[in-house]
Amino acid sequence: MITTRRVFGAWLVVAAVILLWIGRGMWATADDWQLVGTRSWTDPASLLRDHNQHFSLVPVVVYKAMFEAVGFSDYWPYRVVSVVIHLGVVVLLWVLLRRLGVRTLVAAVVAGAFALFNGGVLVVAQFQMPLALGLSLGLFLIAMRTSAPTSRTVAGAVLGCLAAATSAIAIPVIAAAGAVAWRRRGVRTAVLLVAPAAVLYAAWWVWDSPTPAALVGWGPTAQGAVQWSLKGVVAAAEALAGMWPLAILLSVAVGSGVVLARRARLDVRTFEPLTLALAAVAVLLFAYLARGSDPTAVTQSRFTYVTALLWLPVVAVGMEGLISLGRQWALLIVVPLAVGLFVNVSLLREEADISAAFQNAAKVEVAAMLRSPAAADTPVWIRPWWSGGALGIGDTTWGFLKEAHAQGHLDLAEVEVPPDVESAAVIRLRMAQLEEDPSGACEPHKEPVVRTLRPGSRIGFRGGGDPRGSLISVRRTAGGGPADFWADRDGDTIEAVGTDPASGAALEVEIAAGVPGAVFYLCE
Repeated sequence: MITTRRVFGAWLVVAAVILLWIGRGMWATADDWQLVGTRSWTDPASLLRDHNQHFSLVPVVVYKAMFEAVGFSDYWPYRVVSVVIHLGVVVLLWVLLRRLGVRTLVAAVVAGAFALFNGGVLVVAQFQMPLALGLSLGLFLIAMRTSAPTSRTVAGAVLGCLAAATSAIAIPVIAAAGAVAWRRRGVRTAVLLVAPAAVLYAAWWVWDSPTPAALVGWGPTAQGAVQWSLKGVVAAAEALAGMWPLAILLSVAVGSGVVLARRARLDVRTFEPLTLALAAVAVLLFAYLARGSDPTAVTQSRFTYVTALLWLPVVAVGMEGLISLGRQWALLIVVPLAVGLFVNVSLLREEADISAAFQNAAKVEVAAMLRSPAAADTPVWIRPWWSGGALGIGDTTWGFLKEAHAQGHLDLAEVEVPPDVESAAVIRLRMAQLEEDPSGACEPHKEPVVRTLRPGSRIGFRGGGDPRGSLISVRRTAGGGPADFWADRDGDTIEAVGTDPASGAALEVEIAAGVPGAVFYLCE
């Protein structure tokens, strides 16, 4: 017998196939390397250290365990885990909607639309934020119960702690769960559910004291926070509906439906959806503190993913309200969600293809370093691609790469490496970025300059045309492709750690601005 529940389950299977296909060819990002390459089981502090201001113990443990099991030779296991976690969040959303009193068909339509929402790499490759949302929604579902045994309360507290130790985006959802538990079962239960997570997160924050980079040299304002939050909610509505005219229709229809549901006293809960909507706004406010210096960041797929998910319960209640006037009125919400579904698949495919291109370029760079003639005597302490930002491998050291390769966790033998990338790999392994401010006299240059760098010699740099910081491009004068070095606006210092493996002589390089024609400074 065909039921709505079975159709919904079949749709999730179809969505899984589509997501796995869209994410094909993706590889490890800088975030993955930061969760794996800079942590050690023998150094508990490294496991607890923040990742982009997030308490990330749970994903660190998961990623390190997976890396030791399957490495980064092939990335498909990580993609499978990511898709499973995302679709697990979709299932939790469906359960949440049903517990609100929403009928099965409405829950299936609303949750099903989110199955192929464009969350970028969050739904096809990386799972830190979806995992945090899944754990915190599990706590929220427990908080919604009007009564529960002690074991379930303990389970909720554990879920809250795990969520808090996964990503900071879980904190507003945990707070929302506390508000719901207080309303449904009293203050004692609310405290038992959320206090452990609050204490754990506060203790970690005091110990680690992560400071968002955006707060350095930038001051958030109340007006800016309001504008940022409104822009984030509008971006999520447009993402759900696929285009702004339908986003307006969706917003008006949902708002009208919620009012109708309240006036008609329908047997659906409205307090819980509203608390989750407020949690979404709180997530955006947190993001403003960390990313507000970039006004466009709030429209990125990762933020629209979180915001849309936490607003969808309101959408479901709105649909129930419209149905009270007649089933045909639900089309005011169904049509925008259906159009948005197709638009999201297209956008997700485009974003995934772009990410895969960058990630596979990084894969070639890593393969080139592992095969480089400079690999044999490169010091293990250097970070060969620290300055690559989102395109590099973070603080991962050459020693970690070398050991991972020896253990079979980085078997990239089948990766083709062009000669230009081979030459750039020599630069990465022979020129160590020290993360030290430049010293000595700094002279401006607009044209490329040639320098001979003997082992132990240092040269500072800043400028280079990047509005966010300093960027220079370095290549061997003998030929080959460049390696870029990025730093903040104060610049950085590079130290030569070896000779040119081709000649055995000092490394002769050409240094240029990262942005052609821009002024850069060399400090010697």
